[in-house]
Amino acid sequence: MGATAVYAADPLGMMSKGSVWSATNALKRLVAADNSPMNRFNLATGYQRTGRIEQARSLYRELLVDGRSTTATSTPARHAPMRVFNVADESASRLLYLDWMASEATRKVMARNTGAVSADVVGIDASATVGGSTYGDVSDEVAKDLDRRARRRASY
Repeated sequence: MGATAVYAADPLGMMSKGSVWSATNALKRLVAADNSPMNRFNLATGYQRTGRIEQARSLYRELLVDGRSTTATSTPARHAPMRVFNVADESASRLLYLDWMASEATRKVMARNTGAVSADVVGIDASATVGGSTYGDVSDEVAKDLDRRARRRASY
């Protein structure tokens, strides 16, 4: 474990405290400095949690190959068991999950066919995607604002 592993803990800590937008920006900078499979996996997780699904998918697809020899340990919730996983396998699992979510969302929309689609219908965690871009980058200032709004919404 080098300096990168230590530095990577800060964005993950931010993410665990609900600052997913700011953490994703920090992870993007980290990947620019160290394009390791683990850093890209964490960035893909950030993109997924902020609703930037196509960017997450793109990274997960790369990791199907690049992550084959990378093993990671989950950061469990309090009192939960730790889990060791292969980054390529977990990326494949997440791609399947994203495809399943998209197909479920389409099925529900077609079944209801009542107009505008809500976050509940699509099955997206609205607190993570409050008013944020679904593709591309956001500035650090916008990320902080989105994190504040998501926390405020979660406290209701």
